[in-house]
Amino acid sequence: MTASPSTHDAAPPATLALQGTLPHLPVPSLDKTFAVYLRSLEPLVSPEQLATTKANVADFLRQGGLGEQLQRRLIDHAARETVNHGNWLDAWWLRLAYHQWREPLLVNSNWCMLFHDDPALVKAVAAGQCDISGRDHPSGYSAAQVKRAVSLLQGWLDIKDALEQGRYPIERMRDAPLCMHQYYQFFGVTRVPMPGCDMLRGGGTNYSQSKAARDVLLMMHNQPYRVPVYTEDGQRLSDADLESQFWRAIHDLEARMSSSSLDEPVCLFTGDHRDLWAEARQKLVDLSDVNVRSLEAIEACIMAVSLDEFAARDAAPPSASANDDVAIACSYRNGLANPNNRWFDKCLTEVVERDGRASVNGEHSPCDALIASIMGEATVRRPLTYMGAAPPTPSAAGVQAPQALRFVLDATLADMLKETRRRVDAVSANSDSNVLRFRDYGADTIKRIGKVSPDAYVQMALQLAYYTMHRKFAPTYESASTRIYLKGRTETVRTLSSESRAWCEAMHNPAISNAERYRLFQAACKAHVQYLKIASNGYGCDRHLLGLRMMLRDGEQHAVFTDRAFGESQTWRLSTSALTTGDLILACGFGAVVEDGYGINYQARPNILQFGMESKVSCQETDTKQFRATLEQVLRDMRTLCEAVNGADNPRSSKM
Repeated sequence: MTASPSTHDAAPPATLALQGTLPHLPVPSLDKTFAVYLRSLEPLVSPEQLATTKANVADFLRQGGLGEQLQRRLIDHAARETVNHGNWLDAWWLRLAYHQWREPLLVNSNWCMLFHDDPALVKAVAAGQCDISGRDHPSGYSAAQVKRAVSLLQGWLDIKDALEQGRYPIERMRDAPLCMHQYYQFFGVTRVPMPGCDMLRGGGTNYSQSKAARDVLLMMHNQPYRVPVYTEDGQRLSDADLESQFWRAIHDLEARMSSSSLDEPVCLFTGDHRDLWAEARQKLVDLSDVNVRSLEAIEACIMAVSLDEFAARDAAPPSASANDDVAIACSYRNGLANPNNRWFDKCLTEVVERDGRASVNGEHSPCDALIASIMGEATVRRPLTYMGAAPPTPSAAGVQAPQALRFVLDATLADMLKETRRRVDAVSANSDSNVLRFRDYGADTIKRIGKVSPDAYVQMALQLAYYTMHRKFAPTYESASTRIYLKGRTETVRTLSSESRAWCEAMHNPAISNAERYRLFQAACKAHVQYLKIASNGYGCDRHLLGLRMMLRDGEQHAVFTDRAFGESQTWRLSTSALTTGDLILACGFGAVVEDGYGINYQARPNILQFGMESKVSCQETDTKQFRATLEQVLRDMRTLCEAVNGADNPRSSKM
């Protein structure tokens, strides 16, 4: 589901003005949830296992059984949580889906979004007006890089200021307001590692951004800097003054480089296993007040900006243009899987390479990537207008100088950091990522020739590609937004259905006609749209099942939660999500959530279909290069099927 800021109101209400009018997330009935659950198992498990699970469900749902007891407890819990916090699921979801998961944020949890180049900057570079080589600076940083970083930063700060002032427009879906809560969990928010379960730190008890946050974290050569971006009286700096601040930090870094006084790369800890980072962080705190002050400064910053001293697309073949998929894939991987020069705990990290190519790496727990994509589109649309030289110092009064945030390590921490380096490099090396920017057609053509929802069409393409490549079917997760409810996040769409399985099998059966294949295809798309609708309304099965499990008391258990089907159906070998369909994002993505799976993000834009994908090198079954090629052919085969039944595409024909 995609959304965009409302523009039809002449005087839109304050950003949070309609929060009190939003409905609360419902607790579905047991019968509805388990009907959805059992249907989702039909294409996945054996008839024998399905029969076993049906018997388990019947026992669970019997009158006076454990199911009724858990449901009553959940309804009571929901009533209390709704009164106290507005949403019965929110705290559980944050803890169970994110903060108790101990795997590294690097690749596994954080998402990445790669932006188009800035046309004004490209023009200036082509005219020789702006350097991208970085040869004039020992740090390797370029004028074009700093200008792009500042321009994007100003775009993010535009949104931050609008949110603080209540000027950011309320999003709507079919004219109904959506919850804006997540927007206030974005700026100034940092995930802090703790043993067993992390926490969020920000500007208030509800981990929202603080108006007092006036600095950004600038990462350069693994060295963190605190860079003030507002004056002491709260005025935001101009582009020229921000460039001056960045160059002041760069010059300080270069002086430290020349004197060999760079600190050890403490930032690498943030990409390690969460318990190991929690242990290292506590040792840093215990060792020195210098470390305490640096950590506090980092965690208080609005966001992070990482300047990389290289251009990732230089790794592409010389024949590849800037927007070839192979060049884009290089920068996509840098944004997703580079363990260096990042503070992965920050909710938002803007990454800018030496040639000005930019991406965003985001910590997932406080805010879904859909929100970031909407804001990211607005940020990239902000034009880069200042092409002059940066002044040696800001022209504005009351601007503090950038400050290097130093760290003190003892021998124990130094040894821990060496082991961390080994582990984060292994995580990065094990990430097999790729992009597909399918240019043959897009959502407009899908509507004309397929006569189905573009989202359903793409989901069926992923089903067929997986089946074609692996000759089996996979539990598939698609996130559906539940922001029609107060503090709503997501519900799972279980894309694999009996209808999608029948269609995939038909596509590999030469005895079945195109007419029958198309009929099965439409049935599969219809089933998907229906599931997406109920999930978006809070009536999928997965969040309710989670709530019921949370109501189990010590000594209580039931086979419905422990049989093979329950675990297998949540082993998401295809973990997918769609983002907003704007035209300024080149690729988006996240890591596979299981060892033998794929993480796939996609955008169905009017004239192009974009995919970012990731799997694990260590898995012998998965391969993003092969999956990409298979998906590309599947998309062509699907067009052939639709045109065989409905006729060749005519762009002038009426749309759905």
